[in-house]
Amino acid sequence: MSNKIEEKTAIILQHGIHSLNHDTSDAYDRLYTEVHNLEGMARETFQYQFRNDYRAVVEKLQSGESLSDDDKQLLAELVIADAKSYVKHEKEFETWKDQIDRLLSELRSIQSKGVRTTDDLLHIQSLCRDLRSVLPDITFYLRERERVKSYEQNDIQSLPPELKEMLAEVVDAMMKSDKM
Repeated sequence: MSNKIEEKTAIILQHGIHSLNHDTSDAYDRLYTEVHNLEGMARETFQYQFRNDYRAVVEKLQSGESLSDDDKQLLAELVIADAKSYVKHEKEFETWKDQIDRLLSELRSIQSKGVRTTDDLLHIQSLCRDLRSVLPDITFYLRERERVKSYEQNDIQSLPPELKEMLAEVVDAMMKSDKM
């Protein structure tokens, strides 16, 4: 499967160069579709790698058995590895915050002068559009960072049985989902 991922990556790199050189919505739409497909392939490959091992951990959680260190490691791999990787590799967080600060400053400037013209209204619309484009990225980053922190602060062994059962259901659903 990694050969297919490498092939898809090569296609994305080609589409990316084409998109950057041609600046058309169609080119970027095609790139988006290819990126989405690669993400799905990576998720499915990840799930496939753990298809046998995860079931035993789910059964231990459901039955209340103690988890070995390997079980805990696997559980962490299944539950937060994606978030840890994202937080580790994301390099735009401060840029996003700076962008939000700049956009809010522009909005503050319009507010202080008063909204008097059609151009002011159109400017506010464009600022809101730009804010709406960056806010989901920053929110996603922070949620992933919080998810990692929350998981790492809790000891799986000390969870009450009902929460272990819920965790087992979540892991089972994640491994069967196409949106892990």
